Amino acid sequence: MSLGSAWTPNKSLRRIADHLIDHLCQIEARIAGETAIPDLWRGRSVTLESDWARFTEQDLDEATARIRRLAQLMALRLRALRAEWDTNAGEEWTIRAIAEHLAEATAVYASRPVATPVVSPPQAE
Repeated sequence: MSLGSAWTPNKSLRRIADHLIDHLCQIEARIAGETAIPDLWRGRSVTLESDWARFTEQDLDEATARIRRLAQLMALRLRALRAEWDTNAGEEWTIRAIAEHLAEATAVYASRPVATPVVSPPQAE
């Protein structure tokens, strides 16, 4: 337990991938001059049943490969937009602020789960 919710390897990796997708969509919508679809999901505060699933080395390999591809896509987009990093975005974050936020949040999510007492998955009623 940390950051107000339960963390498992599955949840940590899900949050990293989802967060990259959320902000990549935000950036792409801005470039296209469109309004980004709001993210109404409270992913960090919700622990899904699938987050409690068994986690194997193959699961880690698969998730790591997906996250690396997403991170590469984000890095390519950010480099292409280097001249616009600090352009005023009104009430939204600048591209630089989004990149800094992603780096910080990914480090936090990647550090979960931290060493805590073992938490048993919820039991079906």
